Amino acid sequence: MNKKPMIISAILVVLLICGYAVFDRIFPKAPAMTVPEKESVLSISIVRNDGSFAAVAGTDYERVLHSLTKARPTREMSINDSPAAKVYYAVKVQSSDSEYRYFIYMNNCNVYIEIPYEGIYRTDGTLLDAAERYFKD
Repeated sequence: MNKKPMIISAILVVLLICGYAVFDRIFPKAPAMTVPEKESVLSISIVRNDGSFAAVAGTDYERVLHSLTKARPTREMSINDSPAAKVYYAVKVQSSDSEYRYFIYMNNCNVYIEIPYEGIYRTDGTLLDAAERYFKD
């Protein structure tokens, strides 16, 4: 029985695992997003980058928080106070213990949520659509 193909396969698997470990160390994913519990939220507001402001109704708190929890971390780093996108929305969530800031924007047909200096997260367009609706009314 020829053991050479099995040895080569085992070496390739080990090299792939080591390669992924090095890649993950150099380009780590963003940490899990911190989202407050609905019961502790006092207010949510949305500010467009042109300065317009909209307050989110209390009945929509759960929908906004649920959209935030669906975001998946990326390997992109957040290195600015705000995104470089032309149009973005800042979602400010005031809870009983602190204030959370999330920036929502579209880039290359994908929707992202960015937390300054913490990470960039990919999400569906639900929260961006909701933010845009607040400014159309």
